[in-house]
Amino acid sequence: MENRLYDLYCDLMKRRDGGNEIWEEIRDKKLTAAPAFEGDLYEHSKSRLMVVGRAVNGWEVDFPVFNNAEEATSAIIGQSFDFSDVVNPKGLPYPDEPSRKNYFYSKSKFWKLIKFILELYGDSDKNGMSTWYTDNLHWNRRIIWSNLYKIAPRKGGNPDWSFFIPDMQYYIDIIKTEIKQYRPDRILFVTDWNYFSPENCESTFANEFLLEKSCNENSCVVASGKYGEISVVVCKRPDRSYSIKNIDIINMAKEIHDYFEKQR
Repeated sequence: MENRLYDLYCDLMKRRDGGNEIWEEIRDKKLTAAPAFEGDLYEHSKSRLMVVGRAVNGWEVDFPVFNNAEEATSAIIGQSFDFSDVVNPKGLPYPDEPSRKNYFYSKSKFWKLIKFILELYGDSDKNGMSTWYTDNLHWNRRIIWSNLYKIAPRKGGNPDWSFFIPDMQYYIDIIKTEIKQYRPDRILFVTDWNYFSPENCESTFANEFLLEKSCNENSCVVASGKYGEISVVVCKRPDRSYSIKNIDIINMAKEIHDYFEKQR
């Protein structure tokens, strides 16, 4: 699996973004990249949940010096993520902008959704936000965290689709390889449908996973189904709505949980 991932990432590093190869853009801090991360308690979790976001834009990390695509690939797939950062009560500084106020994962609707889902599987203490920092089960260390698109701008939002689409098959193959490696029981794509199935793109995640789309516009679940023996849900991004409250995210978690379980 590791050799397969290395080859896929290395091929991506040699692709061009304008005049430079991708690895050069990462070296120059214009782009960034990240692999999937495994919490150290994932193998002991009841849910065996893999959570997949949209893209890695904003991933500000200090890579070691690299001088070619091969060295860049080793640096990227060799990254680790300290899952204790998710529950750090002091927050985290921005490496590129030390004057900015620290970032707190506890303010992220994406991470709140994960915690509330894990509560329903007994992988987190109850009572939602009140146990964010004091959870005896260490919920933050019980998942696989990945993203659909492994290369994106280091700062700012996502690029337009002309950046992603030429390399779409690489991103699909990387996710499939990660699934084989980590063997989750459940996969949650917190991506909405447009990132899971971009328009005017021959290769899409939707074509690979063949899920059933939801007909209920009021549902947070936009598609669901099975990938082999794995239960899969694609849901709306909770952070797309500024008005959404914790109770709304709790209800999202319950609905996603129900979709997972009726597919078991």
